Amino acid sequence: MKAFEDRSLRWLLRRLRRVGPAEALHRLRQELWWAQVTPSRIGPRRGPPEESDAPLLTLHHPWVRRPDGDPAAYVARADRVLAGEVPGLGGGWRTREQPVQWHRDPATGRTFPRVRADRVRYRDPAVDPDIRATWEGMRHHHVVWLAQGFAWSGDPVYVAALEKELSEFFTQCPFPEGPAWTSALEVAVRLANWAAAWQLLGAGISSSSFQHKWSRAVAQSLEHVRVNLSMGSSANNHLVGELGGLVVAGALWAPGELEDAVPRLEAQLLLQIAADGSSREGSTGYLGFTLSWGLLAGLAAQGAGQPFAEATWDRLAAAVGFLRALSEGHEVPDLGDWDGGQVLQFGVERLSPTVLARVGAAVFGGGPEEEALWWTSVHDAPPRHIPFAKRTSLDAGLHWVGSSTGVRALLRFGQIGGGALGAHGHADTLSVLLWADGVPVLVDRGTGSYLADPSWRAHFRGTAAHNTATVDGVDSSVASGAFQWEQRAVGELLEGTPTSVRAQHDGYMRLGVMHERTLLLEGDTLRVEDTFRCEGRHDLALHWHLAPGWSVSLDGARARTELGETGESPAATWVVEAEGPWTVHEGEEEPQRMGWHSAGFGTWAPAPTLCQRLSIHGTTTVRTQWTRVR
Repeated sequence: MKAFEDRSLRWLLRRLRRVGPAEALHRLRQELWWAQVTPSRIGPRRGPPEESDAPLLTLHHPWVRRPDGDPAAYVARADRVLAGEVPGLGGGWRTREQPVQWHRDPATGRTFPRVRADRVRYRDPAVDPDIRATWEGMRHHHVVWLAQGFAWSGDPVYVAALEKELSEFFTQCPFPEGPAWTSALEVAVRLANWAAAWQLLGAGISSSSFQHKWSRAVAQSLEHVRVNLSMGSSANNHLVGELGGLVVAGALWAPGELEDAVPRLEAQLLLQIAADGSSREGSTGYLGFTLSWGLLAGLAAQGAGQPFAEATWDRLAAAVGFLRALSEGHEVPDLGDWDGGQVLQFGVERLSPTVLARVGAAVFGGGPEEEALWWTSVHDAPPRHIPFAKRTSLDAGLHWVGSSTGVRALLRFGQIGGGALGAHGHADTLSVLLWADGVPVLVDRGTGSYLADPSWRAHFRGTAAHNTATVDGVDSSVASGAFQWEQRAVGELLEGTPTSVRAQHDGYMRLGVMHERTLLLEGDTLRVEDTFRCEGRHDLALHWHLAPGWSVSLDGARARTELGETGESPAATWVVEAEGPWTVHEGEEEPQRMGWHSAGFGTWAPAPTLCQRLSIHGTTTVRTQWTRVR
């Protein structure tokens, strides 16, 4: 295992229980490889020759070129990069210090040490709160944007800036030192962006010395990803991305990679995307991430003479349909983890799951979409019918109810996460989301951060941060690490109709409690009945998380929630009735965190949460009613 010093022996033993012999052998081979690529100041170095001797890469099967269109937005974005701005984590821009310090965390100013990459302590919050802010710049989305500036304008100033950017990166981040080489997935994303930029530059690269440096870095990156594939317990969207990187980069520079990488990628796409198009990980964000890798790699592989099977394209089309059907109010709701990351962004709109639903439909022939014009600029995907998602998704563990008045609710009843670890799942079994005319009322609180203060990580993926109940103050599923669950609640759909659903989960059976929830929707009224089948006394807490912008006033067992009129939606009012007094929480940290909303990875802000606490003795049903006031 990699030597992350912050991981306890107890954590290691729990993880080893989920690692089979094949995975253990794979990890041992990785360790031997890392020992051989030790940087020269620590020991002998193995790898490609010096830059001046590195063979120049040959372009075999290009898969992107500049489409027709208006260059204004692309040139303007490239000019921002020239001015020293780069994309920030989760979207937006940030201004970098000059000269650029690639190893410095832009959020904290801390500098990662120049040590062998597998020794970088990036999981220790005492060293750095979250390495993803550093990784985001190292993905080199902005390098593609500089290449687009040249492709549209022909101005060599963008080529000069790109060569300077990458030359400084190669100097400060030599293989295999520092955070740039800690994650095979991050290297794969960077490879995809390098491949796109190289194609868009065409003959614009004039410096032979720079071409040799870049060729060497590509060769090192391909080897890094190939050796450090995520296997076994870690095989999730990471493995999809790593194999996807080998395919999109291999099609361009190393077609020999495709014979092995393409069938393995297809197998992982069929494994990670369920038959109904949902994510096995239970994450809408990572479903979009996986979908984008599948579409890009599928197009690149097709151009290289290694086309995906029909079943793989069908599964990608199902993912498009699932995301499109989930886009209530034109936005895909947060479910499970997501760090806001993306593979490639050619267009000016960041590729959220909502946007990817449109892009995927366009790739399959569903009309023009800016991003899809780039993705299909060289090769077309086989036309596919986008299936219509069903009301109940047994694979995802979701059921929709709706009324003719525009009220819709989504119940989450399935098992959390996927694979042996359930890494990106949340303890959200029997959580409900609510909309009226597409405007969110009850929402998921988001992800927060992965590697910041562990208590924040525990909060945002815990049961109390979702619209469901806790029993005796504990989560319905038991975490055993930042990306690991020791025990996961098992949910079961008991019955479902267009206006009602009943389900249960066994997450609290360790306390002797079975939780059953029923939703009944009639017009503008949603009735929620929570039955706790048990013996003895237990303390319950029901949590209801309102979208940012809502205000709450209390009157005993009644709560009035209001949303003021905005440019996008009219004012709205709901009255909530319960069988006991309410409390409202917003931005609280003591005695426990309550009333926080993470709209994007790495950030969170106060937002109102309604809570009802009561003690029960024996089997009890608790009723809550939400009614829209017109």
